Amino acid sequence: MALDPGYDPSANLESFLRSDYDRFMNEDAPFQDRLLRQAMSDTSIVDRAREIAPMEIEKQRQIAARNLERYGGGNLSPAQKREMQRAQQRGGRLATANVINLARRNQREVNQALRAQLLASFNRQKAAATGMLAQSGLAQVSRENAYRDAKAQYRRNLFSLGGSLIRGAIQGATGAGGGGGT
Repeated sequence: MALDPGYDPSANLESFLRSDYDRFMNEDAPFQDRLLRQAMSDTSIVDRAREIAPMEIEKQRQIAARNLERYGGGNLSPAQKREMQRAQQRGGRLATANVINLARRNQREVNQALRAQLLASFNRQKAAATGMLAQSGLAQVSRENAYRDAKAQYRRNLFSLGGSLIRGAIQGATGAGGGGGT
């Protein structure tokens, strides 16, 4: 049984690889690029910190006011009260800056971790596809070797059969002509 003469596995594999590459460039690559850009430009943690920081500062201001009333802050002079308010404002600004800086650092770490996960996922996909193509190539080489071996075995069998027929004809000719002279 011979392979179809019109079948060209190399051309089929090349065609498959070309169409797979074109599909990847047109569909997958833009999607992966969009995911990576989004992962690297996400600011949701920082945005949330900017929303929460003023609320937390106001909460701390209210706690300080209650404590002042509760524990005898009525004896403070107007200058002391103004200085206390300025200190609270400075503390609030410092706390806001600290919260936002921590949020930026956390956002950067989250973005980098997400980017690393995406790249690892893309690399696993690529490795799996490459592995399948390598297996396909090895299978093709195995088929070609098996076909060559089968052709060689067929030739050996033909020669062996031809040799047996010739030997049999020679033995038959010598046995029929040389055995009747007594």
